Amino acid sequence: MSSTSRPTKSRSRATTSNTRGSVRARPDKLSISLGVDDVQWITRRAKRLGTSASAVIAGALAEQRRAEARAALLRALGEKDITDADLAAARREAFGP
Repeated sequence: MSSTSRPTKSRSRATTSNTRGSVRARPDKLSISLGVDDVQWITRRAKRLGTSASAVIAGALAEQRRAEARAALLRALGEKDITDADLAAARREAFGP
């Protein structure tokens, strides 16, 4: 078997606790290709937040997971999906302008 066609090793899904006490999966590496504009946005956001590009991407993924879970819950309850305008109106109502 050549070195370029080795079978991949199984990775465990071990968890760790972060400093806030929540449990999350151990980090794993992934190589992706992004457009220049996306890379620049990630880099600017990371600098503004004082964090890493990986943290920015992880945050965006977490937000997408929350949106998908919210949509699945609403479908299960027989409701329509919440739009960005609905969310903005609910935030204004709850927290003010």
